[in-house]
Amino acid sequence: MVKTVHIVLGSPENSGLIFTRHPEDKVIGVDYGALLVLNNRKRLDVAIGDFDSVTADELMRIKEEATEFRQFNADKDDTDAEIALELAEALYQPEQIILYNWSGGRMDHLLNLLFLVHQPRFQPIIQKLIFKNKVNTIHFYTQGKYSIEKDEGKYYLAFIGMTPLKGLTVEGAKYPVTNLDVDYPVTLVSNEITEKTCVFSFDEGLLAVIQSIK
Repeated sequence: MVKTVHIVLGSPENSGLIFTRHPEDKVIGVDYGALLVLNNRKRLDVAIGDFDSVTADELMRIKEEATEFRQFNADKDDTDAEIALELAEALYQPEQIILYNWSGGRMDHLLNLLFLVHQPRFQPIIQKLIFKNKVNTIHFYTQGKYSIEKDEGKYYLAFIGMTPLKGLTVEGAKYPVTNLDVDYPVTLVSNEITEKTCVFSFDEGLLAVIQSIK
């Protein structure tokens, strides 16, 4: 069983591409992200995209070195990232899907990525998704009760209501929250995990939890 699928997008992040690939993991490179994977000497299981951001020579290299190559017409309804997410789940059914190189580029692409969690087709994999770079780690949660630990190197904790929320309670943090109801998306930022674990729960809504460096 595949635990992790790493999806490397092509956004021009200044932080570069750094991740650890375990032998059982799979890596999907999206457009220019496929070249970034190869440049970091990591095995590329699938390369997908319209590849309008690479040169002819770079495209030839991707074709030769990727285990599987899929090219799409630039005129299509889905973004390359949306295609990559559907493919990751269809091929591997992993425990988690981590996206890299999702910030630093066009704002419309970034918003498209963050709003993916509202699309009905992605509802079954919401809690598998992790957005990660050197500064931030983002997880998404539907209603329920959860316990999280502090990520290594991270300092700040934020709870972002992607929708209205009911009954949000946060314990084990510098600023606890008790049974909060909000009728609009809300951002509760600059909190900190003060205990070994932070426990939070909510009865209705969709929540993004972000841990960030100081």
